[in-house]
Amino acid sequence: MPRTPNIYRPPGTGPGGSLSPHDLTDSQVKKKEYNLGTRYGISWAEFVAMWEAQEGKCLICGRAPKQGMTLVIDHDHDCCMPKKKRTSGGFRYQDSRACGNCNRGLICYRCNRYLGSFERLAPREVLAKYLGWWDV
Repeated sequence: MPRTPNIYRPPGTGPGGSLSPHDLTDSQVKKKEYNLGTRYGISWAEFVAMWEAQEGKCLICGRAPKQGMTLVIDHDHDCCMPKKKRTSGGFRYQDSRACGNCNRGLICYRCNRYLGSFERLAPREVLAKYLGWWDV
């Protein structure tokens, strides 16, 4: 039986109903611009260019995000990521900007979770050795 679409996430114009950068309102773009610059050291135009180069699909699994979802930036946490600091209004970033060189591409939420788990559990060298052993 086909799954009913999530009514709380309206479909976007991206592949499979995923959200395209062009689906965002001006206020959403403004917020995204700030977050991209602060957390990842890139501009909105660079994000849109990455999304279009990947045709709105995950760099790891090659699938489009689910309806109403978007891709996230995959980045190296060991590089220069700004540290979060708890404030009365939530969290704030202590450093002003990331370098922008630690961004690897856009990936879907699922791959981002898996990748984050692997990076925390085993050093990259161990994973590379394991994958190399299997000739993947």
